[in-house]
Amino acid sequence: MDPCSWIQELECAEIINRAAYPVDEQDSPKRQSIVDQVRAELAVDGCAVIRNFFSEQGLAALLIETQERQAQTYYSKKKMCNVYLSDGDDTLTPAHIETDKIQ
Repeated sequence: MDPCSWIQELECAEIINRAAYPVDEQDSPKRQSIVDQVRAELAVDGCAVIRNFFSEQGLAALLIETQERQAQTYYSKKKMCNVYLSDGDDTLTPAHIETDKIQ
């Protein structure tokens, strides 16, 4: 038996931190507030940070899956790049996500 078979059996509701992100509650004011916040962040710079979105069980499953697929991942030798692994766009404002270089 595959020791990681439980990962494939997780339901979406088990992967997501539903206490913080009630994504399946269509009429929830909390859900609508989160959607509005994410849309606002996306409108500013095309990127949104959703902290603690995954449950502990979901995060553990994702980490195991990434380790299993490590051989299939893309690796860049670039030491300074943006989140898109490009050199950025100098025509954008310094606050834009595409101009922010990380190491």
